[in-house]
Amino acid sequence: MYQTDSLLTFSFPMGRLMGVPLRLSFLMPVIAVALMWRTQSVMFGAIAGAIILLSLLGHEVAHLLVARRATCLPSTIVLWPLGGMYNRQGRLMFREAMIMSLAGPVVNFGIAFGCGWELHRLGMLSSLLNPFGFFEFDVNDNLAHSCLRIGFVVNYCLGLFNLIPVRPLDAGQALSAFLNLRFAENETRDLMMRIGLVVSLFGVLAGFVFDVSSLVALSTFLLVMHLHDASHWNAVPPQSDDTFMGYDFSEGYTSLDREDDLLKDEDSDDPGSGILERWKARREEERVIRESEDRELEEVQLDRILEKLHIHGREALTAREVNILNRVSARLRQRHVQE
Repeated sequence: MYQTDSLLTFSFPMGRLMGVPLRLSFLMPVIAVALMWRTQSVMFGAIAGAIILLSLLGHEVAHLLVARRATCLPSTIVLWPLGGMYNRQGRLMFREAMIMSLAGPVVNFGIAFGCGWELHRLGMLSSLLNPFGFFEFDVNDNLAHSCLRIGFVVNYCLGLFNLIPVRPLDAGQALSAFLNLRFAENETRDLMMRIGLVVSLFGVLAGFVFDVSSLVALSTFLLVMHLHDASHWNAVPPQSDDTFMGYDFSEGYTSLDREDDLLKDEDSDDPGSGILERWKARREEERVIRESEDRELEEVQLDRILEKLHIHGREALTAREVNILNRVSARLRQRHVQE
């Protein structure tokens, strides 16, 4: 049995995706059975389950392509109904973290656009634009048209729901990476947790008020995940990694490992000093640590670039790799001059 933090991350092995171990959340078979019951058809339920799985794989391939380009692949992916949770390995710079966060939804919206274009031509699109709606299947319907409808709804909802700015959804990871530029890691995590709890509770209440069962289900699951994370956060001192129950939805988001330094800084603060002075001191400390981590990341990238340069020559380097090589070389020359 695969060891997990809780039942929420229980999963089964499915092989590898682009060289990364892939696991399937126990929720996916549950979703497939629910679709079979809702459609009253094993065939349509199985088709819908297969389209969901393929759409999730496309979503994750987009994330992995960005991660591979940044040489920051995750060690594990766990597929769940709205994407994938990651066992994180390494860190990304802010720009790469934002690109990775948006890559999955962009692919889903692209697939939805392709399906929607044909459905619009057939006059079948307008009834599918409500993400919390549900269309009925008819055994007499054209199978190709039914697959188009399922493909549109699945990818449309995947892209749309991942724009909700709470973790572990993609927009939540993007917001977390943005906040990490301005706040300490534990402050960002606490803020994201509060945002997630508020949004989840609001979604549950809105679902009950407007009688939308799918909104209640989604919001309840997100609420349970945040309550679990909150209990773990309160019970265990914050760690340096920014995991969500052991997994990240979009691997490698910006994380500044500075908790111990901040705790020491708080202990050494002069009670008589002003709030502004303490804030400036903390900001300066964060800037120094961030610059140090950026340099470390560039050095790792430099080793990879130099190996590629040695094997394939300078013509094989991309413009981005040449830029990194020139920037690091200039910094090393300046340091040598100063010494």
